[in-house]
Amino acid sequence: MPRLLHFPSQATRIQITRRILARLAEAEAHEPDAWLRDDYRIAWNCVNYAAAGVADPWGFAFWYFYGKHWRALVPEFVERARQHAAMEPSPRVGQPERKGITHVKARLGYREMSQV
Repeated sequence: MPRLLHFPSQATRIQITRRILARLAEAEAHEPDAWLRDDYRIAWNCVNYAAAGVADPWGFAFWYFYGKHWRALVPEFVERARQHAAMEPSPRVGQPERKGITHVKARLGYREMSQV
């Protein structure tokens, strides 16, 4: 026999929602990174819309915050990130040349066969 799901009462759902919203607001207030603060704000709106019964709370929160549907904006974000990554310097720029295994062998006293 299948188990019946138990849903919390309306009062319990409101308490849970308020606690989640308070935690998200606190996290947003203490977040130094502006991008992550935006993410917290979208999450706060998403929880708020979900509690209000919006069918697609994340999509609506995204649209409310950015003013465009996520399907239109996410490809733009991906392209911007790709362009930004292309402008970043190579991680090897400005670092000393790696000496490789021959340097390690020399330190340990090994010699190549051609040097024997």
